[in-house]
Amino acid sequence: MDVLAIVLLLIALMALAGVVIYFLNDYAKYKDSNSKDVAATNKRVDAEQGDRLSNVKFVVDQVNTVNQDIYKSFTTSNATLTTGLSNVALTQSNMLTGMNKVMSFSSSNSGVLKLTDLPGYTNPDINLIQKVNATMGMTVKDLDKAGNVMSMCSKSDPSRCIKLPDVNGNTVFRNLDAKGDLVLQNLDAGQGIRLDGNVTVNDKLNFGPSAGGGSFINNGSVAPMVIQTGRLGVGNSSMTTAAAMLHVKGADATVPLIRVDTNNGNTVISIDNMGNNVVINSGNVKINGNLSVSGTITNGSGAAILARPGGVPMNPAATRPLVLTVPNGAAPV
Repeated sequence: MDVLAIVLLLIALMALAGVVIYFLNDYAKYKDSNSKDVAATNKRVDAEQGDRLSNVKFVVDQVNTVNQDIYKSFTTSNATLTTGLSNVALTQSNMLTGMNKVMSFSSSNSGVLKLTDLPGYTNPDINLIQKVNATMGMTVKDLDKAGNVMSMCSKSDPSRCIKLPDVNGNTVFRNLDAKGDLVLQNLDAGQGIRLDGNVTVNDKLNFGPSAGGGSFINNGSVAPMVIQTGRLGVGNSSMTTAAAMLHVKGADATVPLIRVDTNNGNTVISIDNMGNNVVINSGNVKINGNLSVSGTITNGSGAAILARPGGVPMNPAATRPLVLTVPNGAAPV
């Protein structure tokens, strides 16, 4: 009984040992398998970590490269901008200096203005210091006598000005030098100076000599007036000089050479265009001195009063003039 029990106990112990050995062997296999799996996993993790870190480093390096390029570009641009601003400042300074040499700006309230102050003023005054050349023309608008006047004044006498217009609305051309003349000059052949409208002369009107020896006043192409020293000629377009102190030359077949009227329009003396008839419309004709007649003296109706081919000499006494009175229609003397 004891032996059987011992045998059974041994069998149980052997069975238990077998189970333990089985489990230990299975655990060892499992552990070995897990160790291999863990090692493989660690290896894969290490490889992945290396790949990840390499990629991250590459990205970081690229980002750093981009940042360096950006910084370099910014530094270069900033240097260029700084240089450009310096050049702009220099150019602005030169421009202001140049502008100040040719013009200045002012305001009635603030006096002299800087060019940079102009945006704050709506109507600044511009003072031109140097010569101004308008190549393509120049138009001055809104001139009026109320204050928008264009004036060009003398340096030696600021009161001498050419004004467009003056306070009365007149356009004033004045000599800017006290010793100089106001000259309207046209030297082109066949051209002249035209005045449209009435001309008022408040002082002397002097005529200078022309190329023909005298000054000419023309009405178109006919009836010129020739003015020479001590001579006055009136005639047609062929007259170039006055042959006497008063020289009249016919210009029209229908216009008398000379006609003298009274203030009420009555003609006193008239000489026709051919010089054939001299008409004196007067109550009395008085002649002091000799009278020589070649031809016929007629009355108002055409009847002869005196007729002598060689002329009729009349020599009255110095103290008693000869007066011939023939009534109209009376018989010839």
